[in-house]
Amino acid sequence: MFRKYYRPQSIAEALVILADYEGRARVLAGGTDLMLQLKQGEISFEAAVDITAIKELRYITEENDSIKIGALSTHTDLAQSPVLHKKALFLADAARSVGSLQIRNVGTVGGNVVNAQPAADTAVPLMALNAVVTVVSPGGVRQISFDDL
Repeated sequence: MFRKYYRPQSIAEALVILADYEGRARVLAGGTDLMLQLKQGEISFEAAVDITAIKELRYITEENDSIKIGALSTHTDLAQSPVLHKKALFLADAARSVGSLQIRNVGTVGGNVVNAQPAADTAVPLMALNAVVTVVSPGGVRQISFDDL
């Protein structure tokens, strides 16, 4: 198990906590994969950094000719998004096929991508859509194409 639990209110606060632990902390959002890995003894860490209070990470918007999806958007958010139904229905359909309703309600697209599980249902549509991921670190913000992740 982990010893410390943090619930930062901003990306900047989360980055400070993560930097303090120098790789010995894990980001927690939906936790559907992380908690299972922890329970099965596959991973261990000192601190959990629960980012669910960072509201700026949960959105689905259309800007210019791009769809932007926040890392905390749940599979249910994607499945029910009018923007995705209009512009990228196959991504909404993929999100709808994830696990059970309970998993779709808490599992996030960010976690689905970061864990790189073979059953990452949203990964294939994101790859087909030529998705770009925004990565934020203490060193700054950078864009990485999905296929380079």
